[in-house]
Amino acid sequence: MGPARGLAPLLSAALAAALPAPAGAVSPRFLEDTTAEDFAQGEARGVVVRPEGSLAVGRATTRIALAEANAWSLLATPTGEAYVGTGVHGAIARVVGDRAERVYETGELAVTCMVEAGGAIYAGTIPNGRVFRISPEGGIAELVRLPTPYVWRLVAQDASTLWAATGDEGRLYRIAIGADGTGRAELAATAPDRNVVALLALAGGEVLAGTAPQGLVLRRRPGADGFEALASFGDAEVKALAPRAGGGLLVALNRMADVSGSVEDLATHAHILAKDPGSGRARTALVGSLWALGPAGGAEPLWEGGKDFIVDLAAGADGTAWLATGNRGRVVAVDTDGQALTAFDFEESQVQALLLDPEGQPWLAGTGNGGALYRVEAGPAESPGFDSRVLDAGFPARWGRLWVEATGPVRARARAGNTPRPDATWTAWGEPLEDFPAPAGVGEGPWRYLQYRAELVSPESRVDSVRAACLPANQRPRVTSVAVEPTPPAEGDAADGGAGAGRLRLRKLSWVAESPDGDELEYEVWLRREGDETWRRLDRTPHRRETELVWDSLSVPDGRYELRVVATDAPANPADRALTAQRTSLPFLVDNGRPEIRDLGFKDGRLRATVVDAASAVSRIEVSLDGEEWLPVYPEDLILDDTTERLDWFLPVGLPPGPHFISVRAADEAGNAVVARLDFRVE
Repeated sequence: MGPARGLAPLLSAALAAALPAPAGAVSPRFLEDTTAEDFAQGEARGVVVRPEGSLAVGRATTRIALAEANAWSLLATPTGEAYVGTGVHGAIARVVGDRAERVYETGELAVTCMVEAGGAIYAGTIPNGRVFRISPEGGIAELVRLPTPYVWRLVAQDASTLWAATGDEGRLYRIAIGADGTGRAELAATAPDRNVVALLALAGGEVLAGTAPQGLVLRRRPGADGFEALASFGDAEVKALAPRAGGGLLVALNRMADVSGSVEDLATHAHILAKDPGSGRARTALVGSLWALGPAGGAEPLWEGGKDFIVDLAAGADGTAWLATGNRGRVVAVDTDGQALTAFDFEESQVQALLLDPEGQPWLAGTGNGGALYRVEAGPAESPGFDSRVLDAGFPARWGRLWVEATGPVRARARAGNTPRPDATWTAWGEPLEDFPAPAGVGEGPWRYLQYRAELVSPESRVDSVRAACLPANQRPRVTSVAVEPTPPAEGDAADGGAGAGRLRLRKLSWVAESPDGDELEYEVWLRREGDETWRRLDRTPHRRETELVWDSLSVPDGRYELRVVATDAPANPADRALTAQRTSLPFLVDNGRPEIRDLGFKDGRLRATVVDAASAVSRIEVSLDGEEWLPVYPEDLILDDTTERLDWFLPVGLPPGPHFISVRAADEAGNAVVARLDFRVE
């Protein structure tokens, strides 16, 4: 009986053992969203992700479309007006109701920063290092042109003094503003880095700066000629600085990674710095983090952005740090203990600027990669909803019930598919569910992926966790390799014949198998002679779980054989779901018989013999005269490559008269050796 028919006893034996099945393919899986990190991977609409790991209704927002692709900067004047600096045409728009009216043109690529001082508005631009002044009467004119391409940040020391953070030579400029509105710039300090990106002006004329790409926090004291270092964060961009409630400093940081990109692409992102010298490759922030820098030094991490980087930072009076982030267009609030709340999740991929109201709450947010403004309203969001991350069963699965733990009325629905991102091949959203647990409503499938949508019906609604049950389809195991190796003979197991000869009768049989879904496997081992139709069970161990065994090859005649290993996942599955796999080795030689030395004779000074082996080629022939050292000899055809070899060897001339003996030793490819002796006399 061959191994194909032998699968039946293998499976029946496994089932008859009545062993408890471990958790595996037979058991359902439960995929859950229970933490803030889980929920943060989804897309929220009017929903906040709370630090403890729940969804709640957020504040309403009004979207105001922009004519430009990016909202780079925001400014609120003391009179309550709001302005947005844009790119990629460098216009300044005023927010009027639900519109953004373009009121000023700079002719530059982008307005990166704006500040109010003495009733006038000042705007920094790229890529020509120009700073513009908008007078209280509404006229716009160039204030100064700095000898550097990038003006990253402007802050006002007072009504007549501005500080400008620039790149790409790491310079800090002081700009003095005359009574007539003209400006004069002078170099105040040069950082030991390529870009001064962040600025914070303190009382008394002290200025703090953040740099990139070396991640320095620097201080310039009044009257000093240069900077002193407060902290170094290594290869990073210090994107923004803000005072921390209770003392110290908040530092918004972006770690850097090498990427490619055009100058135009780089110019549309506020976090991008100049090209890495000598490499020709651009550098972009990859992961953002928020740190607290103590008054006496020492940095404490408060928040890690994962896939998000920081573009702007605003500090509320209560100590909350509000972060504008990309790549997912979110506003994150971090409290003084480092607890993070995802407050807003906009449809654009980057939030580039953030403006707080007098109470320290978000008022306006500007986005990029789709220019828009979002005004935060006082009331709760209308139709708040949440689309989860895509839940992955690992394999196509049958989906069961959806469990939603919630406070207040919540509706949920689901859809499923077999591609990692929802597309036209997915099912449509199912009917809304309100009583949980409830069938997910995506049909039998099987579907590998599932996504749910939660709708928070009332302002008091809250979702604490969502769990989806599925039963993945059982996956066939794989036997990836089968090996047959000789084992060295035990001491005393070598055949006669000296070094290099031996009967390697014991073979190590080993195989590598795996179950894609982690099921425990059992194995059967089968053997047949090459050319035979019938396989025979080589190993009778029931429920073998080990992947190797030692086999005594004396149990079969010499010849070429094949080994087959059959694997089953029956220990982890019911009979109707269990699957098997098999793999056959390359043919291998079993040769335990010694060669024969036939027709050994001596005549006319010549030694003649025939060496024959039943299974493998003769690999060595040696002779020894009168017990002296062994000498290799060649067969008649000079090549040892056959199972039969003939020997015709001339004895040395000059043997003394009297009795002599000659020994012949022959070995086959398997190391089996034989020795024969011939006595003769020289007259």
